[in-house]
Amino acid sequence: MQKSTKAKLAAGAAATLVAAGLAVSGSSLTSAYFSHTASGGQVTASHGSIELTVNGGTKTPEIGFKNILPGETRTGSFKVKNVGRSAQDLWLQFTDQKTVDHINTLGRYAAIEIKYGEKTVFYSNNLNDKYPGVLTPLPKELKLAENVAPGTEETVTFSFEVASAFKTQVSDALMEMIPELADIAKMKLPYSVTATQPGIAPGAEGGFAGQK
Repeated sequence: MQKSTKAKLAAGAAATLVAAGLAVSGSSLTSAYFSHTASGGQVTASHGSIELTVNGGTKTPEIGFKNILPGETRTGSFKVKNVGRSAQDLWLQFTDQKTVDHINTLGRYAAIEIKYGEKTVFYSNNLNDKYPGVLTPLPKELKLAENVAPGTEETVTFSFEVASAFKTQVSDALMEMIPELADIAKMKLPYSVTATQPGIAPGAEGGFAGQK
């Protein structure tokens, strides 16, 4: 084969290799990686929301225990629903510390249970450390649930029992002799329900108060 023909064939082969994505350098071949790029997308973001309703509205209902007698348990309830677009933690807050302290003076004269759905999130039959046994005072703030999915609705119940030790009728005179029991009828415990971002406590610094 003539030299010119060999040169033409070599040039044609090199051109073919280059077209196929391979680099030709001098008399030796160096491989290169194939690649392909797609573009045109964008990064987007939208804000979620933290919002709840209580019994379908924006106010917590009154819970009253009238004419409660020793040994009786009374229960009040309300429904909480996540109507926001994001998962949320739910908190029960008692907004008057003085009243919380007053209730805790009841010690073993009362028992309190708070439930979220079927789960007990607080129970105590010894609210004050002047009595022996396990002390569990009512806290001012209590987490009801965490990572509650949007659209979830659940019942919160608050149960109050005058001490089971007093199963017989107590006269008015005896009630006056036991100030804690007499004061049960005067108990007023304001409360609120708060939704927060998961893992964030109510009032935590760094957030935007009141924002949904």
